[in-house]
Parts: sequence; structure tokens; C-alpha cells
Amino acid sequence: MGINWSNMWSLQGGGAEPLNADLLRDGAALDEQAENLFLERAARAVVRRRLTVPAVLTLESLRPLSFIGSQALLVLTPMLSLVFNHRDLQTLYRLLEKRTGIERFLTLIEEYDGES
Repeated sequence: MGINWSNMWSLQGGGAEPLNADLLRDGAALDEQAENLFLERAARAVVRRRLTVPAVLTLESLRPLSFIGSQALLVLTPMLSLVFNHRDLQTLYRLLEKRTGIERFLTLIEEYDGES
């Protein structure tokens, strides 16, 4: 059983669904839908890799700095978009900008960890 290097850092696991093309016409619906899908994919990826405890500790300690992190992500987006999906970077930026983004992510991680 080897490591699949092409899919190692992908947030899309086995059950991930792509964004619905009809949602691309609705700006607000797309933002909320994209945020929810991104959070679900990321939370499932954390739980699948058994990184629940380090992720929760890191997110809890960095919660006060989330807005500063969003601004740093905005500055670094041109370089990071070479490696990561640009839409995911924008979604992450919007989540970090809100105070509830990290809380929603932590809730999903704990929920999915409880299921497994």
C-alpha cells in the first residue's frame, strides 16, 4: 500500500462532490454553499488523516489571529495559487475573515471525529 502522491494534499476525498454549476449564478448562495463544502471537505480530510487533536489545538490557539491570517493569505494569494486551488484560497480567506469561520470548522471536525 503506497502513498498516492498526486492526491496526497487534495481536500477532495472519496465522497466529495463538486460545486453545482447552477449555483455559479447566485453570488450569496455560492459563497455560503462554497464555504460549507470547503469546511466539510477540509474537516473530513483532517479526520481521515487522524489529525483531529493537532488541528483542534492549532485552531484554538490561532483563533484570535484569524483576521490577521486572512489578510496575510490575501497578500500571499498570487504565490499560493500556483500550488493550491484559487477558489479554495478565496473561500479560506472569507472564512478566516469572519469570526465564526474557525468555530464552524472546529464543530465539523469534532462532529466527524465522533462519527468515526
